Amino acid sequence: MASAQTQRQPSPPKRGEPINIMELVRYFEAESINLLQQGRVATNLLWQPRPQACALNLMPPPERVLAGDELPQAVEMGVAVVGRLAKVGGRPQLTPIASGFFLTESGALATCWHVVNWDKIIGLTVMTRDGRVCTVRQVLAVSTNYDLAILQVEGTGFTPLPVAPNVRQGAPVWVLGHPFPWYYMLTSGIASGYYTLANRATEVTILDITADFANGFSGAPVLNEYGAVVGVAKFRQTIGLPHSPQMATKGCLPSSVILNMTNLQPSP
Repeated sequence: MASAQTQRQPSPPKRGEPINIMELVRYFEAESINLLQQGRVATNLLWQPRPQACALNLMPPPERVLAGDELPQAVEMGVAVVGRLAKVGGRPQLTPIASGFFLTESGALATCWHVVNWDKIIGLTVMTRDGRVCTVRQVLAVSTNYDLAILQVEGTGFTPLPVAPNVRQGAPVWVLGHPFPWYYMLTSGIASGYYTLANRATEVTILDITADFANGFSGAPVLNEYGAVVGVAKFRQTIGLPHSPQMATKGCLPSSVILNMTNLQPSP
């Protein structure tokens, strides 16, 4: 007979309480597999059309500066855990997670396109800070040059984050994301600069920050002191020789990419 411990269903995370990491891993996977078995997971995301833009009404940037300990509580419900369902060893599993954030109450969510663009993917699920697990049903817009995707999550009543214009060099920034298997980790730093990279036939602008992040932060919001999004975490790169690393740069997408893709500037 199975023990009571093995029969117990994992519990969702609760706001205001420390996160039980392994409990949350089990909970998110169990809820995601359940949605897949119910036939509610869109399994055609990679074959859907990929418009370059979508019209969204974004939240206006807030006017009040948040204290350091106010910021995570103010934005955490707008930040989602993004899980990728894939077949591993012949059965579906939830593979290492990524990050994303809501742009609208109706479920438009931004994350990195490379989170979606994986040949082993079955579908995507997202989880909010209070344990609500929903499926991704549609690709709304994709910028392959900037590696940004705007997805439609099933449901309503989500907490959108406002989007602000590009932050200036030297301004303070924070990043809230999920370095697997940790969740909702907040790091801080400054906007260290902007540079351009050649990508195919065009150049893309990258925002570099000193706030640390790791695998699992892909798609996490870079935030200003008002709690508004000023960038999207994308990649890390080490400067120096392999045997003698000197520093790590943290490359992000500037918020202007989101504003351009959604067609509409935030309301004044």
